[in-house]
Amino acid sequence: MTTPSVLQFTVKIIDNSHDVPPTQTTDQYTGVTTTQPGYHVDNRTIEVSIKNQPFTPHTNASGNKISLFYWIEFKGHFGDDTDWRIFGYNWPLVPSESEYTIMSATISAYSGNYIPAEASVDCRVKAVTGQ
Repeated sequence: MTTPSVLQFTVKIIDNSHDVPPTQTTDQYTGVTTTQPGYHVDNRTIEVSIKNQPFTPHTNASGNKISLFYWIEFKGHFGDDTDWRIFGYNWPLVPSESEYTIMSATISAYSGNYIPAEASVDCRVKAVTGQ
């Protein structure tokens, strides 16, 4: 039976946030000018890249197919051990067929994974085997 080894992974924040400038439009019939205020678009994602390890799926003595899966968890750096939460949407994460498995998720405002821009975050990635 193959046992998962310690994982190699990287975490990076991709920030495509930007400011939309104010705009002015003038009604062609009345000449009235309307100004729409500018605003900030919070467009950040977090990307976790896991180096895949050799693992051969197999069938156990009970006839269950055993595969390798990844769990990615985050918590605020100042939280305690009860604050870890699963990150992303597709769980468990199945390794890709390539050298790396990459998972990304939105962390911008109004996302289910919101993390403030000024946050300090702890991350852990686990390899687990099961059916």
